[in-house]
Amino acid sequence: MPADLPDLLVIGDSHSNALAEGAAAQGLRVEMLRFSGNIWHSGRVVAHADHGLWVRGLRAMQAEILALRDRLGGRSVLTAEVPVLGAFGYHLGRLVPPMGFVGHVADAAAFDADPGALAMSQAFVDAYVAHHRAGLVRLARTVMRACPLVVVAPPRAFDRPNYAAVRAAITRQLRAGRVEVYDPAPDLCGEGVLDPGYLMADGTHGNARYGAAIIAAMQAAGRLPRVR
Repeated sequence: MPADLPDLLVIGDSHSNALAEGAAAQGLRVEMLRFSGNIWHSGRVVAHADHGLWVRGLRAMQAEILALRDRLGGRSVLTAEVPVLGAFGYHLGRLVPPMGFVGHVADAAAFDADPGALAMSQAFVDAYVAHHRAGLVRLARTVMRACPLVVVAPPRAFDRPNYAAVRAAITRQLRAGRVEVYDPAPDLCGEGVLDPGYLMADGTHGNARYGAAIIAAMQAAGRLPRVR
């Protein structure tokens, strides 16, 4: 890889921070493109023939892409020489809360625990996810045609109703689209939720320790480069 290129590019939402910090802690040279989950959810992030990615209608975000192109020597932000970690495609905070506004739950244990809960079928969850995330699955497929891509599932930080079901449905749909997904939960917390020591104070986002654990696990599995 040319000396002026980073070892890794992280692209995604607020969960990108932990991945970028973890990569830097592991000694990798890392760049990041981070846009709000609202921007991803609203379909503003699109493929671009010259830049690799573009954000429709938001000049500040467009300027970030152009600045990264400059740092890459004028290349597209998606280049075969730089692997990408994706923290996009999930954005659970935009999808999950509306599902439970009137008490619907997809998890059998949560349904049994709440006499007032309403059941939500797996078929509904899958259709709901497909409606809202098919565009991002297609975008991930476009990215992976331009460069090595692994999408990292967000932290399993808590066990609130519907989050696990939607998270799992998105993972399945990405993989059905032949997008490589790394879910750190089995490695870091088994069937449970993450130890608070891996989380930011908000209890939702992973911290630098969490990011470093993900990067180390992926390096050990041969899914990311090691420090040269």
